[in-house]
Amino acid sequence: MAGIGSKFLRKGDSDDTYVAIAKIKEMGEISNTRDTQDVTCFDSTGGYREFAPGLRDGGELSLVMIFKKTDAGQVALQGDYNKNEAHDYKIELSDDDKSSFSFQGIVTSFGVAIPLEEEITRSVTVKITGPLTEGTWTE
Repeated sequence: MAGIGSKFLRKGDSDDTYVAIAKIKEMGEISNTRDTQDVTCFDSTGGYREFAPGLRDGGELSLVMIFKKTDAGQVALQGDYNKNEAHDYKIELSDDDKSSFSFQGIVTSFGVAIPLEEEITRSVTVKITGPLTEGTWTE
């Protein structure tokens, strides 16, 4: 299954409507991780360290999009970068099951790449805060 047709969306500031961000070329991997705590002690046996589960981390999402200064979604992402609060985002996949991932995130980087012969691109990184919720999107 190819990713073409998938969307990255941002929830509106004044309502519950999600708006797709234009011209996205790439959405990076979202990888949940979990910390571990070393609980090895003098009573441990077998010569191995022992670990207990720690906190989960929702990861982060990297986006690369064709630079479009007037796109309301790209402008809103820059606004999110300048705010000191998390915002609601969603990914809608183009698969037959209409899979989606919803999360709150903090824009941690907002940049522009200017290559000699290719499209100028904007790069954005969103740090996921809290859980990543899998679901199904509707039209």
